[in-house]
Amino acid sequence: MNYLDYQPYVVRLARRLIRYRRSGMIDENDLVSAALTRLWQVEQEGKLADQSARVAIKYAMLEVLRGSGLLHSPRSTTYQKAMAAYGQLGATVEPSASPVEKWIEAEPVREVQHIIQGYPRQDQLLLSLIWEQGCSLQEAAEVLDLSKTRVHQRYGEIIRRIRSQLLVDRRKSK
Repeated sequence: MNYLDYQPYVVRLARRLIRYRRSGMIDENDLVSAALTRLWQVEQEGKLADQSARVAIKYAMLEVLRGSGLLHSPRSTTYQKAMAAYGQLGATVEPSASPVEKWIEAEPVREVQHIIQGYPRQDQLLLSLIWEQGCSLQEAAEVLDLSKTRVHQRYGEIIRRIRSQLLVDRRKSK
């Protein structure tokens, strides 16, 4: 199957998402373009299958929707803090390692990254959606085309596996 064969599905999904997520910053063409570009990339990698294509389409559109705000800030940030941070963007700041960057370089994070690399692609995608993209379980369920209950169940299983592997690794190192 060619990536262009998915165009009717892509257009239909883009119209639906635009209808529910009214945004003046993006339109249907932005979503279609992002999804078809991602499908083309998947096809070039030789991994274009029906299920993976649909996941790639939804993931690409979700990335566009998430990045469409004037100021990309975590959900826990209040509007006032976000606007204050936006106002400070014009000031020149000396580049330094942020607390997040320092934390990422810490040993426990590298251990978790190493553990996750051995997991199936579907599990890695679920963790990426939740941890890196900041998706809720409901949004992750929509992207992965699973029920929210199943995503919650799988996420819990993955977290338990990570914890148990970390404990085993720490016991071995002692």
